[in-house]
Amino acid sequence: MLKNSPMSHFLVRNSEKTTIDAIKALIDEFCLTFSFNYLTYYAIDAPMIEDNTYLITNYPNNWQSHYFENEYQKIDPVLNFSRGRLTPLDWGHLPPQKGKGENFFSDARKHGLGNFGMTAPIRGQYGELVLVSVNANSSVREWSETWQHAIPDYTFFAYLLHMRILCAIGEANKPVPRLSPQEAEIMRWAVRGKSAWETGKLMDLTERTVQFYFRNIYAKLEVATKTQAVARVVREHLIPL
Repeated sequence: MLKNSPMSHFLVRNSEKTTIDAIKALIDEFCLTFSFNYLTYYAIDAPMIEDNTYLITNYPNNWQSHYFENEYQKIDPVLNFSRGRLTPLDWGHLPPQKGKGENFFSDARKHGLGNFGMTAPIRGQYGELVLVSVNANSSVREWSETWQHAIPDYTFFAYLLHMRILCAIGEANKPVPRLSPQEAEIMRWAVRGKSAWETGKLMDLTERTVQFYFRNIYAKLEVATKTQAVARVVREHLIPL
């Protein structure tokens, strides 16, 4: 079954890696595991992201600088041809390029990129277009086998990667919850294992008032239980302990 195939299963095995930094490291590991040189995630026209675009890549730094300094994003054949597609693109199937685009791939190879690549376009739930591309320095036979066997799974992998990155961006952009002084003190006692009744005695509050504060705390922290609240304030250092 598709969900058990190697590339998509790679993300499932690494489900705990959910931050942007962890995902960047995961991309490097993915390339090593599946014999690709580079992977690029590029979200375009993405309304849920502040600048409408988002890029994660392990391309060489000199190629990234050269690419944007020469405004290659305006003539990049992969970008231009992928915009109207719903299916994966083998870069070798691109039509002949003219003008500045004619030397694009030879320039890329001079900066360390491999001679083969493929891109999976993803149409997201917010209207965004996401292009997930891999690049490899392979023989014709090796690449032909990769293209033939990996395409269905690679498309699914690209979708899972997009969802993982969306979640990571959302978490990174969430404002840090701010607890009031009394809420923070209640959580300090909760971290030490005190019950609502014990906390009330220590703070000269009724148990009912402490429970009221807990409900506000749960709403701010987006949790449902005291255990979850304690875990979050400790993990994210939301209060001095």
